Amino acid sequence: MLRFNVMVVLVLCAYTSGQEKLAGKMKEAPHSVLTYEVRFEADPKLETSFEEDNHTTITSEGCDDSGNPYVQVHRIIPPNSNEVLKFGKKGIVTFETSKITDIGEPKWVADFASDSDLDMLIEGDTRTVQRTRKTDDGADEVYWETTGKPRYYIARFDADGSYEGALKLDLPFRPAQLSGFSSGNFLVAGADDRHVTRVALLDSSGQLLRNIEFSKERQEAA
Repeated sequence: MLRFNVMVVLVLCAYTSGQEKLAGKMKEAPHSVLTYEVRFEADPKLETSFEEDNHTTITSEGCDDSGNPYVQVHRIIPPNSNEVLKFGKKGIVTFETSKITDIGEPKWVADFASDSDLDMLIEGDTRTVQRTRKTDDGADEVYWETTGKPRYYIARFDADGSYEGALKLDLPFRPAQLSGFSSGNFLVAGADDRHVTRVALLDSSGQLLRNIEFSKERQEAA
């Protein structure tokens, strides 16, 4: 019995000694963590400047399928010009609402970018008039009044930023979002006069193919 106890003690001592040596080696040679120095440099081809003020907003629009980032410059003061800038390998390409000459007072609503072009959802054919009114302290205050019934279009731009023309939309709701498919079809979403969310599938000419129904979904979660 004594011999067995001694053997157990020796085994335990050997095991403990081995664990201590292993722990010592781990302390001496910890797992190395690779570190890198990352340096960012400005590309002169992708550099531009903006005159940002209280009437101008600049927002990121994400990227296209090739990873090219897009930025939107929106100027609130009429004529409400909008620019969408693509930062690509060949430089900056600009898509501007001011290039749309066949729609009265085109206003940007949404856009969808692909590798080959940019499609812009446009509200147009209204008229904005600058007016003046007196404030409570007798000062003149300038404001703008919009008249006329708005119509909606999909304005098409080529990859180099040139305006290619517009597709007139005839929808039973006010479109507010735009997406597209490689087939050339479009998906638009918005709300009707009852504030009910509507989604429609359009063909490549902007004609309604069918309404997309979500009968199993609650309307407030659409």
